[in-house]
Amino acid sequence: MFTDGLCGSSCASFHEEMKNIAGVKSVVVGGRPKAAPMQAVGGTKGGEVVPLSTFPSYASQLINITDNIGASSLHDTVVETLSKLSQVMVRVGDPASRLQTQDQIRKGDNSETPLQYIYEAADCKIWLTSKMLLDPNEAWKAAWTAFSDKSICVNGSTGDKSSISGGYKPYGPGPLNGNMNQSATLNGTKTPSAPTPSSTISTVPTSSANFWVPSSVLLVLAMLSALAML
Repeated sequence: MFTDGLCGSSCASFHEEMKNIAGVKSVVVGGRPKAAPMQAVGGTKGGEVVPLSTFPSYASQLINITDNIGASSLHDTVVETLSKLSQVMVRVGDPASRLQTQDQIRKGDNSETPLQYIYEAADCKIWLTSKMLLDPNEAWKAAWTAFSDKSICVNGSTGDKSSISGGYKPYGPGPLNGNMNQSATLNGTKTPSAPTPSSTISTVPTSSANFWVPSSVLLVLAMLSALAML
């Protein structure tokens, strides 16, 4: 794979399948002028994203539904405030602003850590040149050369433990409830190379959940958290 770091959403999903299932390595171009590893995916690694403009509409629908079925009233609550929150679009700046409402969890990862909390370096980083900028063919030539000869890679950008070349073992086409085996042998010593969360977080197992919640309710709950920051 060859990216410039401007990869997210659907691109991130494709990258995850190619790396963790098919075992495809990646070369990344550009980035900050540092002799260090760089991630192939620089955008969101989450799943579904929803335009912020839809949340007031979902809140209104939720209020109408609870009124019709005789449930506890949502009037004079934060949900009603959200339904009338016209300033959301003013605050975010443009109608294209979105909120991530769905995490992506790596197949085989028992910790169920959302991918956006996992650092993943590309297998190789190369610098961007004027020729590559003006001619995509030159960029692909440079990527293939670096893939074939890692001495072309930026010094210090290869061998990170989160990359395949650094010891990360792709899960492959196994069952969804399988376990990842991330014991890599480097210099005769077994070392763990499992994806490492960039911060300590707590996750709640969801594989055994047996209840259903309307998506509009989930979206409103997600927005309520964001509303607290307005």
